[in-house]
Amino acid sequence: MLVSSLNHWDEKGSRLESLMKIMYNICMPTLDIANNVIPISEFRSNASPILKRLREEGGIVLVTHNGYSAAVMMGVEEYQKMELQLREYKAMVEGLADALKGKMVSNEAVLKKLNREGNAD
Repeated sequence: MLVSSLNHWDEKGSRLESLMKIMYNICMPTLDIANNVIPISEFRSNASPILKRLREEGGIVLVTHNGYSAAVMMGVEEYQKMELQLREYKAMVEGLADALKGKMVSNEAVLKKLNREGNAD
């Protein structure tokens, strides 16, 4: 369904670019603006409990400096999970892009190639 709907998207933008945006939005954690935007002065005063909360509960924190966004922080586990998801989504998008371009190989051709490579040893 996703691939067929890509064929109907606006021709001004690339279907691949649009799909990347969808994948990015699926993968990225959301920012709770009411609770997770803090000035740098508050972060300096409460760094340990803020980091503990990120480690234990996950989520992200936006740190501001002089009223402007300056940094986004998240726990290491959540970052690693997001990074893995982004790599997986990138691979899916590349596969879909190849499918949209007609660059596909049959299962039989892949199996033949694997068998040839396995017998070459």
